[in-house]
Amino acid sequence: MPHPKFSCTFLITNPLPAFPFVQVPRASPGVFTRQTDTMIQLALLLLVGAAAAVPHENGKIVGGYECEPHSKPWMASLNYGYHFCGGVLINEQWVLSVANCCFCFYNPIFPMQIILGDHNLRVFEGTEQLMKTQNIVWHPSYNYQTLDYDIMLIKLFHPVEINQYVKPLPLPANCPIAGTPCSVAGWGNTASGDQVNLPTHLQCLDVPILEDEKCHNAYPGLVTPRMVCAGYMDGGRDVCNGDAGSGLECLGELHGLVSWGRGCALPGYPGVYVKVCEYLPWIDETLRANM
Repeated sequence: MPHPKFSCTFLITNPLPAFPFVQVPRASPGVFTRQTDTMIQLALLLLVGAAAAVPHENGKIVGGYECEPHSKPWMASLNYGYHFCGGVLINEQWVLSVANCCFCFYNPIFPMQIILGDHNLRVFEGTEQLMKTQNIVWHPSYNYQTLDYDIMLIKLFHPVEINQYVKPLPLPANCPIAGTPCSVAGWGNTASGDQVNLPTHLQCLDVPILEDEKCHNAYPGLVTPRMVCAGYMDGGRDVCNGDAGSGLECLGELHGLVSWGRGCALPGYPGVYVKVCEYLPWIDETLRANM
């Protein structure tokens, strides 16, 4: 059974045994924002430093670029005073993300907050909306070992103000097909070697949907019908730790959520995303039950 490489258990207990292959959840203690206490920053940096760093290039999402400011108005930062995961605004009061984020980082003492309308996490730009959370709903079938059903819904305490900086991304009308051009964004770790580099500016990457055959060949026995691969088989371009929960936007619709992969940008191992179209009935049911 695959063992998560970067999980809450890994950070708290022992170093990872030398498995020949591991599933890597893309959650990470990430960028420290302007609210962060100095001691929390130091403690989390130690945690990040204890985890095995992954390959990156050019100080950004691997092979990507800095997003045009506020070009991803649905982008959310899951935040405890520091960014640790991404999310996607899907309507005025709900954010969609992956379950492995809150499974690892849930803190009952310090409630999670959601920041929307941000680009530079360290600078107050006047476009941000800081939201409290009212309810978090994990998918009931979520499996933290296989990362199947890796999805959750977060209800905000009150609706956001929709404007040019904060607006929802529509859910998909259909499932994606191979070759569809997509883009993904995040504030994930950009270090290489044994270094830790936490970007403050939102990073973007353009990726295509990959054929199911390539996805299954890359990860034999690990990819379920609720997962989809996107990226490049030759490596060099990928999302990474801290990008978990970020949305895969394809032709103006939300088709995926960053979930897991082997390393980052390694040849032969593309990123694996939650296939959002498979969860439309569950999303609709959950929203109706929590009005």
